[in-house]
Amino acid sequence: MPTRDEIIAALAAQRQRIEDWFRALPDAEMSHEVTESEVPDAAMWTPKDHLAHVLGVERFFQGAIKRALDGADDPLGFFTQTGSDDPQAH
Repeated sequence: MPTRDEIIAALAAQRQRIEDWFRALPDAEMSHEVTESEVPDAAMWTPKDHLAHVLGVERFFQGAIKRALDGADDPLGFFTQTGSDDPQAH
């Protein structure tokens, strides 16, 4: 099993790989439509949209992990997103 330091190093390397890939794209490429949305009649996704999605998901999971380590009853925010910490209220 990898150590904590090995996991952190692997995650940092992958993050750097993604950053390098996006930085290498010309500005025109960042706005070029590349992926059809799964939402009917929605705009196509651009590399910039994909990057924003990856960063948002990463930020969410970092927060969820921190909340879980801090002992939160709802680290994913399933109940607190609606303003309640009580799972019975929903």
